[in-house]
Amino acid sequence: MKNKVTIEDVKNFIKELEVEKFGEKTTIVKAVLQNGFVLVEHSSCVDPVNFDMELGKKICMERIESKIFELLGFKLQCTLLGGAEWGEKNLRK
Repeated sequence: MKNKVTIEDVKNFIKELEVEKFGEKTTIVKAVLQNGFVLVEHSSCVDPVNFDMELGKKICMERIESKIFELLGFKLQCTLLGGAEWGEKNLRK
C-alpha cells in the first residue's frame, strides 16, 4: 500500500479551478476537489499599480496545494493506521 502523498496526487486531486480578480488588487482562486470539497484562497497587493494576476494565482495555488497535502496526508494516515473507523464513528455524534 502507498505510504506517502506526492505533488502529483495533490495536483490530480484538483478537479477544477476558477481564478478571478476582485476589486482592483485581489486575486481569488477557487479549487473544487475530486470529492466536491471546495477550497478558496485570496491574495492582495497594497497598491493596484502592483497587481499581477499570475503572481496572485501562484501564491493562492501554493496555499491550496499545502492544504490538500494536509488533507490527503490525514486521510492516508487514517487508512494506514485504521483510524478511519474512529473518525466515522465519532463524527456522527
